[in-house]
Amino acid sequence: MTPVPRLRAYAGPALLTYGFRPFFLFGAIYAGLTVLAWLPMFYGELEVASTFAPVDWHVHELLYGYLSAVVAGFLLTAIPNWTGRLPIQGTPLLVLVVVWVAGRIGVSLMETLRDFDYGVAAICGGMCSCATCHVYVGERWLDQLPPMQGDEKEILQELESYRPRGSRLSCQVPFEESLDGIQVAIAPEE
Repeated sequence: MTPVPRLRAYAGPALLTYGFRPFFLFGAIYAGLTVLAWLPMFYGELEVASTFAPVDWHVHELLYGYLSAVVAGFLLTAIPNWTGRLPIQGTPLLVLVVVWVAGRIGVSLMETLRDFDYGVAAICGGMCSCATCHVYVGERWLDQLPPMQGDEKEILQELESYRPRGSRLSCQVPFEESLDGIQVAIAPEE
């Protein structure tokens, strides 16, 4: 009887052979760095360009930074054990790690509007499921935004305040340097 293979043939770095390795390692490093950054922020000795207050930033990074890395590492290792499928290795795993890192530095327009009290409720926390962050984007900015995905369009089309040209969920608009000066109007609450 032939044993069931546990790994694909892979000659790359050992860090990318199992999902837990990069996510647990970088999650642990990130947790330590987050605490080192948060303490001076909390005491007002360090200012970070963020839309979050220091405590909110700390909570956000624990939930979406550290916790997501640990859960991803666990699931990417446990699911192959549970299902008998071969684990993700190499480049696909590296892409997931890079996406996680990009999420640590990315902020959406919704977070900025919510944190500066512009009247955006953002009840779902940016999960594209509630439309409480509906905005009207200025005409000249529309072509610079990423294309609208299916969920966002479905949610918006159900609203009475929907405008086919200009309505967006601010949680789906990345807050990037290229959008510096973007003009938006908060849609009426429904």
